[in-house]
Amino acid sequence: MRSTKRKSPKIFKEVQSPLYQARRSRGLVWVCDVAGSSRLLNRNDTATATEEFLQRFLYLSLLAVNSGGGTFVKWTGDGFLAFYETPLDRELGSIADLIFHSAGMLTLDVNVTQLCSPPKERIRIRHAVTYEKDALLIDLQHSGDMKSKDVLGRSVVAAFRMSGISCQYPGIVTHREVLRAIDEAGLNTCITFKKLPITADMRLRFFKGEKFGTRDVYVSADHRPPKRGVPLKSALKKARDVLKRIESGPSIKENPKRMVFSQNFVDGLLTGPHWCRKVLDECNKGFFGPGISALRAFIEFADAHIGDLPKRT
Repeated sequence: MRSTKRKSPKIFKEVQSPLYQARRSRGLVWVCDVAGSSRLLNRNDTATATEEFLQRFLYLSLLAVNSGGGTFVKWTGDGFLAFYETPLDRELGSIADLIFHSAGMLTLDVNVTQLCSPPKERIRIRHAVTYEKDALLIDLQHSGDMKSKDVLGRSVVAAFRMSGISCQYPGIVTHREVLRAIDEAGLNTCITFKKLPITADMRLRFFKGEKFGTRDVYVSADHRPPKRGVPLKSALKKARDVLKRIESGPSIKENPKRMVFSQNFVDGLLTGPHWCRKVLDECNKGFFGPGISALRAFIEFADAHIGDLPKRT
């Protein structure tokens, strides 16, 4: 008699089991987001240029994170998540200062050059930096030889939410504890920060109504000049100090990690794809050149006419 039992077809053959490893750590989280990229990708007249920009920004982001010794965890499609392990608490300030410097360089390159691939609308980027004390680092191997990473933690989530907040150049949102660590390390970020009170509407919009990460939020802000005018001699002295500092290059006493980053980042631009050199040249020509020239012109004018100018009463 013929059996009516059907055999189950083998749909999956030799299915690879994913390899999963996780460990606890702590460190600084850097989330970067390209503002308005979804809207530009959804428009036919800007989609192609935006895709080209995002590809170039991915390369530049990898270069920036690797140049500072961080871990590029993942690309989010229009931004990235990076993690900087901080096993020693005393290194928190110098690593945070390094991330701020790295974020500033990325923002400068994007603002000045648009990575030499500009859509019809200018693209801006935003950054969030938080301190994750209970990070769960995950390493995955799956789909053949594919490997990927991830990092979990409450401050990681807070960083993603904070990256949606817009602020002044270089567009960094962070917490007071990160700024305090830089200050205690005796470092100067050259970035002005101000406290951002999180209202109920902002908590609902950016943090989905949760309170974690909403205390002591600070954002980068424009430097406000003093209300009263600065005496010319004082301004001239500051101008000379700035010019001397620019011409002599960064001092290793400030933060050695910055020196390493800057060298690696510039080397990566010089040896990268063809457009990298163009971005570097455009950035130097469009920002540093006119700034130094204007500074020198001010000093020369002041030296020639300071005796002829009327004194303040």
